[in-house]
Formats: sequence, structure tokens, C-alpha cells
Amino acid sequence: MSNDEIERLLTDTSRQAYIADITVLMRSSETDGAVRAIATALKEQGYTDVGVHVADIHAGCAPDNILVTEYEQRFEKPPMAESLYRIVVGVTAPAGARFSDVTARIAASLPSAPDGSEALWYGGTRAGRLRECDLAVPIVCRMNEPR
Repeated sequence: MSNDEIERLLTDTSRQAYIADITVLMRSSETDGAVRAIATALKEQGYTDVGVHVADIHAGCAPDNILVTEYEQRFEKPPMAESLYRIVVGVTAPAGARFSDVTARIAASLPSAPDGSEALWYGGTRAGRLRECDLAVPIVCRMNEPR
């Protein structure tokens, strides 16, 4: 696939529904604030039908997870108060929005690492509408935009 074809797919205005699936290392006390910050950041940029769902996917922080490893390397100790969370966001994007725009806005809304640097996260965004199967793990916090 050429760069022009990829660019066309990424900016195709007929694909306005997006799903972001992000894994982040954060404290349980930060989940509600993260949900509000993500929803607010997206709405301020013209995104609608915002649904943000957060699930604690590993309360014990698996030592083989890349985010846990990065935390240990950066802070020279394992994360104690932090857990791995899966954040699934469904939005309808403004015309011309790219997959990366959604991901970037979510990442910028995540709570900072303990030293104030960017959050420890990975994930991405794809075209589509949220379905029940997208939320296959138990949800601990949910915020759906009223219609």
C-alpha cells in the first residue's frame, strides 16, 4: 500500500466513528479523573458521542508487562500503588480527523508518571463503533456522553 493510499484511509471523512484501546499504568485513585479529562479533551476538539470505559486488567502488575518494565527502569523500583488499566474510548470524530489525533488527545489526558513525565501507556485507535465485545473485560469506571 502506498503512502498516498494510507493517508487517504487515515483521513477518509466517511469513517468518522473511532475506537481507541489504550493500556496505561496508573493509580486507582486516578481513574475517575482520567475518564473526565479524556472526555473533556475530546469534546473540546469537536468529538461527539464520547464513551470512555476503564477496566483494571491486572491489579498485581505482571512483571513481564512492558509498562511495568519501563516503570522499573525509570524509577529503579517496581510499581507499588499503580495497576494496569485498559481504557476503551468510542467517539464520533469531526470530519478529517485522523486515527492518530484520537490517540494523541487521549494520551495527553492521562495522569502523569510519579516524576511528572508523560504517562506510561501503549495502544492505538481504529475505525468503528463501540460494541459490547470491545469491552470484554470488567469495567471499573464508565462515562457515556448523554444523548
